[in-house]
Amino acid sequence: MKTNQRFLTLFFMHVFLTVLVLNNRAEIGKGQPVPPFKLPTINGNENIKSQDLFRQNQLTVLVFWKSNCKECVRNLRACGHFFIRNRQKGIGIAAVHTDAYNFLRAKTILEENGIAFTNLWDPAGNIENQYGIRYDAFSVFLVDSDGILKASNTDVRNDLESVLDAMLQETIRPDAKTDTARTRNESSLAGASKPDGWNFRGEQRIRWLSIDSRGSDAVGLYGEPVTPGNRSLYRFDFEAARSIGPHVTAGGLLRIGNEGKKILRSGPDYFGSEWGSAFLEMNRNALNFRIGYYAASMTPLTLMRWDWDDNPRIGGDGGCGCAGSAGLLTLENLETLGPDLRIEGGTIGYKSSAIEAKLFYAMPKRPVQNTYKSLQIGDIEKAAYSLELSGFHFQWRRLHSGTGSFWKFGTHVLTTWEDRRSTDFSGLGYLRPDPWHESIILTLTGEVPLLRYVGLRGEWIAWNPMRQHNASSGPTQQEGHGGMAGLVFEKPPRLFLKVDYLRLSPDFYSPFAAVSYEKNREGLRISSRFFLPGMRLFSSVTIPTDAVELSFFSKNLREIEKPFPEVNFERITTYGASIGIRLGNGFGTSAGWLNKIEKREGEVLPFQKRRQALSLELYAGFGRSVQFHLQYQSVDFTHETWSRNLESMDNVFSFYVIAVF
Repeated sequence: MKTNQRFLTLFFMHVFLTVLVLNNRAEIGKGQPVPPFKLPTINGNENIKSQDLFRQNQLTVLVFWKSNCKECVRNLRACGHFFIRNRQKGIGIAAVHTDAYNFLRAKTILEENGIAFTNLWDPAGNIENQYGIRYDAFSVFLVDSDGILKASNTDVRNDLESVLDAMLQETIRPDAKTDTARTRNESSLAGASKPDGWNFRGEQRIRWLSIDSRGSDAVGLYGEPVTPGNRSLYRFDFEAARSIGPHVTAGGLLRIGNEGKKILRSGPDYFGSEWGSAFLEMNRNALNFRIGYYAASMTPLTLMRWDWDDNPRIGGDGGCGCAGSAGLLTLENLETLGPDLRIEGGTIGYKSSAIEAKLFYAMPKRPVQNTYKSLQIGDIEKAAYSLELSGFHFQWRRLHSGTGSFWKFGTHVLTTWEDRRSTDFSGLGYLRPDPWHESIILTLTGEVPLLRYVGLRGEWIAWNPMRQHNASSGPTQQEGHGGMAGLVFEKPPRLFLKVDYLRLSPDFYSPFAAVSYEKNREGLRISSRFFLPGMRLFSSVTIPTDAVELSFFSKNLREIEKPFPEVNFERITTYGASIGIRLGNGFGTSAGWLNKIEKREGEVLPFQKRRQALSLELYAGFGRSVQFHLQYQSVDFTHETWSRNLESMDNVFSFYVIAVF
């Protein structure tokens, strides 16, 4: 009865918040004034008012984009071509970048693609919300010199230049004219009276799972354990933010779901409460200050959740939840894989045209206060210290005109420590306190242009001490070393190839390194992606440009130090390949294959683990707000040792719904 009441309470709360988000995101009608704004340029050194921007031309194409959106980057290049063709006709272009955390990446994209028109920055997403953009996609608004909307397209799916040409033709039709005097007056009144309002965002994820498993130690695509049966998982995130001054924004995140408290221990969202968090942020020109929850990532070896360069596109290594890993991946977690973690604390940052620097502090894991008696009686988590971290990262880059690539340099520092005062093991009945750790990792990163499209890149561990206290054998200390270096070949938008050599010493320690990076490993890694050009298969069937993506991955590693002198080195080999096809109108399909082998040959302690996986997916989108994914995964796992052989096979069927409001 209590379960049903809780479900109904959460359901009606979910419905109410969804309606609130949708009502707040009313789209602007043609002939109406667009919301006024005042935004900094992406360099952060100038603030531009919308009325001044629109008065520069008879018509202004206003676009919204994000740096992590592949379609957005392609459409920006098309905007550049359109701007060159029409700049003598009184038509201007301005862009608004709406991703708060990828400032230098956005700058790099603009300079690499020669984007010369005005680019503004909306770090809090307030203007994006006021313009009724319901999803993270490339959106276009055609505005006249008085700030009146003439045409819009918030779901650009076709060739952008054709879309813009059609919008211009629609604007100059006789029946598209408006009463200029009336709309100018409305625009003036709107600009004077409309305050910044609430910014609401919502995201819902629902997944129905059916797992058929045979044998012992069944695993999933990322090596995570799986349990046969049927289950449903859901999560609803509701985020609200409001400007409380010209430079200050406050807000919070409410989370409703059934994933449980374990997601707070495994990441990527390390919140003190499973129900969400809150924040207060100030942006003032080149400075940014935020307390509460925030997204954070640096490099794969310091602070990162997931690195696509180190895994095939369909699966890979899902971590272990132990030291040296940013948690682990679980089948019951509804996360979207990416580099960012979300942690609670405070951060202060500075940015300029070539520099980004940030200081931060957070407490990603709170103490666990379970008694020893309750641990013995029930299936609960053992008591644990809280974990705190602080750090600093600095990035600099400069365009190399000869190659069109960038000189890049960065330094990244992460310190972590467990607070031994946060948990009283003696008071909880434990025989002795747990050991507690403190660590530092300092890495230097760089990229050097060699030839056009070709660069040399790397990350070097300059300092990595870790000290363990209260161990049974007394205090211990170790210091790791290593890093990675390689060549990168990028010829946007079609070909991306990266070849790296990795080496992480047995003493490497970073609690928040990307989950797939393991210590005591060295070897070669190749990661590649290729987007096919457009082609015509039949008279009525055409595959558009970049609609087909091919990827290949290979990683061959071996142990640096053996556990015993008598055994052979362990070797780990991972291969993966995939193909993804966008069929148009929001439909698409993908298929992938993965093969991972871990083995130690010889007469002493030989073993072999093999994980072979196949993944198939069909998806359909309605606009960009709702997506349906039908997935099938098959994983065959064998573990052979000198004393026994284990084999398992599991088939995972899932129906996944993602709705963004």
